[in-house]
Amino acid sequence: MISKVYPDAKVYGPYFHSKHKRWYVIVFWSKQVKKMLLLSRFKMQEHLGRELETSEHVDHKDTNPLNDDLGNLQILINTDHNTKTHLKYEDEKIEVCEFCGQPFIEDRKQQYARQQARKRGGKAYCSRTCSNNARHW
Repeated sequence: MISKVYPDAKVYGPYFHSKHKRWYVIVFWSKQVKKMLLLSRFKMQEHLGRELETSEHVDHKDTNPLNDDLGNLQILINTDHNTKTHLKYEDEKIEVCEFCGQPFIEDRKQQYARQQARKRGGKAYCSRTCSNNARHW
């Protein structure tokens, strides 16, 4: 693939990374010098004709990270991207513990942490005690 942003490099891909569940491209300058980029970031850089700053994030408008169409991509700075990411969480949410069955309240921070843990198979527990008991049950 020929690149406007990296004219002296070879670009290979896209490749699907099964662990991260995202599409990537690999940019080679030589056998020792390479860079792995998210396909969405690469497409936006090619569209703009420049490398993105580290403070610029490529955001998927429809929140689907596999939809890398240019019409679905937008550039957000750190603060805007973080705000958009955390808006999907409620101030407080009532959940039911998956070990003891008791209802409990999760704040935004706990909802975000559990969403990250779900990627690794995490479940909702009301306390560390229930979490540990469920693990050793």
